[in-house]
Amino acid sequence: MLKTRTVHISALASFCLLLSAQSVASAIEREPGDQSLEPALEGQSGEEIPGGLSEVEYYNLPVEKQVELKVQNEMTLNGGSGVGTIPSENIAFSNAITEFSDSIYSLGNAYPDVYSAFEVDSKLESISISVASKSSVERRDEFIQQVERVLASYPYPVTFPEIDFTDREVQSVADELSNDLETWQPRLGGGSYSINPSVKTGTVTVLTDGNADSEWEKFEINGIVVNVERSEEPIALPQTRLADVSPFYAGIRLNNSNNQGVCTSGFAWRKWSDNKVYGSTADHCYRDSGTSSFYNNGNHVGSRYLPASSADVMLLLPSAGRTFTGRTYVGVNSANASYPVKSASTRPVGAVIALHASFGTPFVTTVAAINKSIVLQTATGSYTIYGISWTWSNAQTSYCQGGDSGGPWVTDNGQGQAAAHGQHFGGIKWGSQQGANPNIYYCSYVDVNRISGATQSTLVTN
Repeated sequence: MLKTRTVHISALASFCLLLSAQSVASAIEREPGDQSLEPALEGQSGEEIPGGLSEVEYYNLPVEKQVELKVQNEMTLNGGSGVGTIPSENIAFSNAITEFSDSIYSLGNAYPDVYSAFEVDSKLESISISVASKSSVERRDEFIQQVERVLASYPYPVTFPEIDFTDREVQSVADELSNDLETWQPRLGGGSYSINPSVKTGTVTVLTDGNADSEWEKFEINGIVVNVERSEEPIALPQTRLADVSPFYAGIRLNNSNNQGVCTSGFAWRKWSDNKVYGSTADHCYRDSGTSSFYNNGNHVGSRYLPASSADVMLLLPSAGRTFTGRTYVGVNSANASYPVKSASTRPVGAVIALHASFGTPFVTTVAAINKSIVLQTATGSYTIYGISWTWSNAQTSYCQGGDSGGPWVTDNGQGQAAAHGQHFGGIKWGSQQGANPNIYYCSYVDVNRISGATQSTLVTN
């Protein structure tokens, strides 16, 4: 059984993120006529700019100064409810995580039989590094000693809880059942089936409309229990992010007319001016490739509409009879798991967050910095993007990849529902500018509140 609640910070698929989205009301779907959740617009940001500064002046400040001004101004991310204020004392903790994260990753790669998960608590400023109980005591002791050496100069408490299984093990079983249909479909009754891995229980549940033999009603693969349940209703063939149909979800692969992968779809947005729902993706997908009409598995998804360069976003106008909805795919490309999008919020420094896009492997990390800006050079010219958040995931280790642009950054509220936080911008090596570690490619995203203000629209929830 699971002995501790953990969040995995690794390049692993994660259907069920064991974390709770911090509740900050922001650009969520509102009832007609309800203005209470609309972000206050200041320029194109969708946020009040504290300190009497212009947007450019404010976003060119070091992040520590930005946070200080926000706290002094008693500004909250949802326009003054008192929820979601970013504490400046967490900056040192976040910087420390950024400094030692690569070393922890390296040790995890050196001890793959021991290292299981990494969790940080920005409120308590504590660190938890889970280890596999099945590993040898000697190897666990070696790993723990190495980690303690890395963290010796930091004042933060660290614990090493033991867990009996990891999401890597559970997900690998789900992937085998999903990918090897030739082997598993006959064993599971010859019909269609859906696969539901659970990191919380360390099991995989298969729902099938076939008649599985009794020996395959419950079995194990590499120690992970697979439970097979019979569905009295036919199971529709699963949609995936590579083969979606209308209404389209966030996180699907967007191809050009030659079926070449270009980018990933973002969340659905409802325009304030016409109350219509549009899809979205990163605007640099057009500026880099010239692609303005996007497809998925041969189906037309949408065309570029009302781009907002300051947030690197373009809305997607759907074809007649097609639409977008407030759901997002989670997990690997071959899986069909999706979550309804129930809320939206800005993640503060140190908070956990996950990227589920269509090219790189889904992964979980933490926020390294917020409210950054960059002048982006593209084939169609240069423009400044604001409201960028860095995460401390190194793009050189394939966490985020080309083609993930526009994809959803989310958390799970613990009930199989997603909270939307941003849309993927890219893996950027910032050098030494804006306080960056010059050796890290930060996987970065544009905040949902920035996108909401720039597009004059509200996130569609389900």
